[in-house]
Amino acid sequence: MYSLTNRNTRLIALMVAVGVTAIINGAMVWKFDAVAQHHAALQNVESAPVQLTFDRVTVVAPRS
Repeated sequence: MYSLTNRNTRLIALMVAVGVTAIINGAMVWKFDAVAQHHAALQNVESAPVQLTFDRVTVVAPRS
């Protein structure tokens, strides 16, 4: 029979923690990618060229 030592228990815990972290991060990146592609598709459909015009700004300050 295989007995778990303190070293083996820590190694298994580390492997589980790394695996869970990889799964969570992968799911988050996957969801982020899906949202980004959806947003990009909406931008291509709804967007028209936009021209912005800003008022002139005059800044007065003493020179040193």
